[in-house]
Amino acid sequence: MGALDHFSHLFDCSHGSSKLKKRKQLQTVEVKVRIDCEGCERKVKRAVEGMKGVKSVDVERKANKLTVVGYVDPAKVVARVAHRTGKKAEIWPYVPYDVVEHPYAPGVYDKKAPAGYVRNAYDPQVAQLARASSTEVRYTTAFSDENPAACAIIEGRGRRSKVFGGAAIADDQDVGMDQVDEEYSVWKKNSPFLYDLVISHPLEWPSLTVHWSPSSPRPHDTDPSLAVHNLVLGTHTSEGFSNFLMVADVLIPTKIRETVSNVNDPNAIIPKAEITQKIRVDGEVNKARYMPQKANVVGAKTSGTEVVVFDCTKHEAKPQGGDFDPDLRLSGHDKEGYGLSWNPGKEGYLLSGSHDCKICLWDVSAVAEDKVLDPLHVYKGHESVVGDVSWHLKDENLFGSVGDDCKLIIWDLRTNQSQHSVKAHEKEVNYLSFNPFNEWILATASSDTTVGLFDMRKIAAPLHVLSSHTEEVFQVEWDPNHEAVLASSADDRRLMIWDLNR
Repeated sequence: MGALDHFSHLFDCSHGSSKLKKRKQLQTVEVKVRIDCEGCERKVKRAVEGMKGVKSVDVERKANKLTVVGYVDPAKVVARVAHRTGKKAEIWPYVPYDVVEHPYAPGVYDKKAPAGYVRNAYDPQVAQLARASSTEVRYTTAFSDENPAACAIIEGRGRRSKVFGGAAIADDQDVGMDQVDEEYSVWKKNSPFLYDLVISHPLEWPSLTVHWSPSSPRPHDTDPSLAVHNLVLGTHTSEGFSNFLMVADVLIPTKIRETVSNVNDPNAIIPKAEITQKIRVDGEVNKARYMPQKANVVGAKTSGTEVVVFDCTKHEAKPQGGDFDPDLRLSGHDKEGYGLSWNPGKEGYLLSGSHDCKICLWDVSAVAEDKVLDPLHVYKGHESVVGDVSWHLKDENLFGSVGDDCKLIIWDLRTNQSQHSVKAHEKEVNYLSFNPFNEWILATASSDTTVGLFDMRKIAAPLHVLSSHTEEVFQVEWDPNHEAVLASSADDRRLMIWDLNR
């Protein structure tokens, strides 16, 4: 009996009870999110258009305001916008200037607010600050040296604070970024004591995807102590800038001790990552994956509706001109998405899940007309956004899907029907991963801040729930070398390694 089989028997929670859900009320959710250009506007709208219950979406670019009407949870709307756009999002914090009794009171006046707006004084904490203001502040005295409650700007240790009536109000965003910077600084300072090797490479634009090549590493041309591994990444640019699929060479030492002993050698080649190829794509790259059987072939989902496939050997290291020329265009979806998975057992079989609630399957080895390929089959079982799809690693006919409807569904190619469909979490399920050693075990990542472990033989309830994250969990992967080890990453900026044997 394997470690995970033993783990399965220990945590048989099939008797779990279900909770009655209250019917959601139609409401208007206003969100503050930075919108700099038309591209940002489109991205913000697309982030919520696929949500279950959304009736209408409106964007006010100048005000950095998103308005969503529907049967939705405001917290989910904010979290969805932050995740899909990579921007900071919050419930709209402003009200019109003329509805506030003391618009210049501490905690109410905000120089970053749109014209004619101030902070919402109906927030209990803000309202308390407003009531503490004993006199109305007039325009003529608001910045007067004779007024003891006048506004002033002071400098303090590299960060500006707003002072009003003797109370310093630090900008929430600045404080948040200070905390992030401090945590990163502490981690970086201690990383030599935590890891054998850390390689850091700055990117010009953020990448929403990264994937190791399935091909074996090749020896370095001049330094036998290094091996060359490949990564595929993508860009997530602003409006007016081109997007690319990128291939990187990563130099990793075959033995860590040799690298440490060579750090003082001026002629030594150090471990590093380097972009070696850029292929132009149409839209931001949401996800890219190497084909397991052919490491030169990459499938990619962009901000468009098509899935595109590239043979990297047929493209220049640097794009010549501005043409977007994929080797295959895979049609079938109506909206963008993030789910993408190659079948490790059947060469050329590619799955995709998107915001249109559909799962499409293609065989890229089939003959395409004008480089366009229609799906072999379209699977419909989710009631909302399909967050991820993944092939079973032991059975080439099985795959799984998860979505914003909280469902985990197991599908069978032989019947084109679902084998199992269960509610896996209380909130959106963002990712799933099958164990490479145990054919029955899989893991899911959810917006409820947890990672779920499931046994397909009794899938109605999780075997166990891993719950150390404090924000939405967006990805989970099993260790390809150890049966009981997996990793998860979340919006709390944490990558966690779990060992189920401990």
